[in-house]
Amino acid sequence: MTKEELRNFWTEYGPKYPKWQLIFAAVLFLSISAFVLSQELKKLPNGKLQLFACNVGEGDAIYLKSPKGLDILVDGGPDESVLRCLSNNMPFWDRKIELMFLTHPHADHMTGLNLVLKRYQVDRYLNCPACQKLYLNDRILTGDGVEINVLWPDRTVQYNDPNLTSLVLKINDNLLMADADSHVQSQILDLNRWLGTVEVIKVPHHGSRTALLPSFLEIVRPTKAIISVGKNDFGHPDPETVKLLKEFGVKIERTDRN
Repeated sequence: MTKEELRNFWTEYGPKYPKWQLIFAAVLFLSISAFVLSQELKKLPNGKLQLFACNVGEGDAIYLKSPKGLDILVDGGPDESVLRCLSNNMPFWDRKIELMFLTHPHADHMTGLNLVLKRYQVDRYLNCPACQKLYLNDRILTGDGVEINVLWPDRTVQYNDPNLTSLVLKINDNLLMADADSHVQSQILDLNRWLGTVEVIKVPHHGSRTALLPSFLEIVRPTKAIISVGKNDFGHPDPETVKLLKEFGVKIERTDRN
């Protein structure tokens, strides 16, 4: 087809828009594409361990990105909300989670993980009912500066309440307590006498009345407390727990507000 024939074809069958409208559409498309790309680039690793407390309502889900971009998920909440959290914090082209943990088999921690398995490739799923179990003194190193220490449960403990055998993880300066509340915190301290201050604590059991022992806070002295909570009929977080944290000078962040 000659240039003249191509010009005639475009005149006959091409879009009936003025040139300025086509240019405007092209510029708009490029601007939107650049904005989307810039937002995705913000999700890349920044050389530090990043922690995101996902808003999954009355449940738990903590997403961490390692300094070199390994994806770590601790619990998945009660529904598909965790998928939105991952999408907001992982580049769209990243479909792999290197480490995924279930702290204990309650629906408000486990249901979302089942949905994650359908959407993402998961390299290692740990502590689920059919997975490798983790216990006190187990340790995982990512190779880029992240150290995951298991503080609880001990192999010998037996409780009918799965909350009390929740997997407690210390990930660098972050202490993730799952639902291991004041009933077992003295034992955790006795078994981990090296445990000292931390930067962040994920408050057990959505900040319930029995969430924290004062003696436990006296040892770990967190700077910030995360309460993973949503609309509920239990009064979470309990005012006494909030008061206790404030007495220790801990800044409180709640997933239903922040």
